[in-house]
Amino acid sequence: MSAPIDDQSDRHLTGSAFGPDDPIVAIGAHFDDIELGCGGTLAKVARRGCPVTMVTMTTSQYTHAGGGIHRSASVALGEGVKAAAALGISDVRCLNLANRNLAWDGETVAAIEAVLTEVKPALIFTHWPFDTHQDHHFGSLATLSAARYFPSLLMYDPMYPSGRSYQPFRAQVYFDISDTIDQKLEAIHCHACEHAKYGQDWLEAVRARARLRGYETGVRYAEAFEAVRLRIRL
Repeated sequence: MSAPIDDQSDRHLTGSAFGPDDPIVAIGAHFDDIELGCGGTLAKVARRGCPVTMVTMTTSQYTHAGGGIHRSASVALGEGVKAAAALGISDVRCLNLANRNLAWDGETVAAIEAVLTEVKPALIFTHWPFDTHQDHHFGSLATLSAARYFPSLLMYDPMYPSGRSYQPFRAQVYFDISDTIDQKLEAIHCHACEHAKYGQDWLEAVRARARLRGYETGVRYAEAFEAVRLRIRL
């Protein structure tokens, strides 16, 4: 990681700032997961010049129980690219694995590992493994396996309607997103199918969660993470 920077807002980070020589990879099971979990943080580091890669594991196509398509794979991809652009990110990748049937197996691990080997990230973001959505759960475990040789791995705060677990999420690392909360919400709003499904209350809840995490760490808005491991240059 690069040397610490001096502006007050970034003193609420981990002690070191990321710069143009520090690639970051964010991994999610579906298009919209990354924006929900760490969109504000990604917008912040992208603004600083960090190379950011967003990796979505599944096609994210969703079919209603009655058989009608709620979101097609092509629409999900288009919304994902638009959302990433709202965060200032252009490197958007999809592993095209099966939605709602994501597995913690060699195929999934190898697909993630191929991206990580190419990009060589200084920091990786992924799901929390106790998330009650099966794709989030197995996607997290697959990422933990694929990222076993990399120095820093953070798991993002699960957000309802997923993530209602019997295990408590441990907020250990906070990033101040006071200056990027609007970008985060704009990116989530780009997922029009999901916005139509969950309504405006969804966005209001995301803002409220960020306000709570900010209050916990003495800033206006923040995102919280549980650390698997985190290398900090002192």
